[in-house]
Amino acid sequence: MAKRLDPIIEEVLSRYGIDPRRALWDCHGTWVIYHKYVELIGMKAGIRLDPPRVVDFCIEKKMAAIMVEGCIGEDDQRVWAWSFGEAAPYNNKNAYPFAMAEKRAKDRVILKLVGLAGHVYTDQDVVDIKDGKIQWEADPVEAQPSNDEQAKLAEALRSASTLAELDACAADIRSADLSAADKNKPA
Repeated sequence: MAKRLDPIIEEVLSRYGIDPRRALWDCHGTWVIYHKYVELIGMKAGIRLDPPRVVDFCIEKKMAAIMVEGCIGEDDQRVWAWSFGEAAPYNNKNAYPFAMAEKRAKDRVILKLVGLAGHVYTDQDVVDIKDGKIQWEADPVEAQPSNDEQAKLAEALRSASTLAELDACAADIRSADLSAADKNKPA
């Protein structure tokens, strides 16, 4: 039996005329919404999305990271949100990482702007379902930066206030992930 629908989810879906029985599924207590309904909510809400910005990519490794910004409302009532979408072999089984990264980024921005972020996940974030449970990653990530390095990167990310600072943080995170991966490679 599906768990009871959170009143916030119910209210937002009702506001945009979306039937939760068609748009959502309960995967062992986690509500998941289909991408096509997220886009429909975005259109009905009047959300405007800027063109996606490629943050990083590697075609050979089927990896892409994309940032999307969007807004809802007019003039002094306008609210902005931004988010990243990423697709790599560890969190994506599809052969089209750019499309997956874009869908994830758009979905996350739309969910933030309509108040559903943290209440539902999208089907684009689900990599697989094994034994009836959502798998968020395809394979365990073995190489990670040290705890000290993670703390420094997290603090830099928290204090970033401009896109240039966020870009610098993204470059530092990529560099840390790559150097950690290099340390774990067999000689």
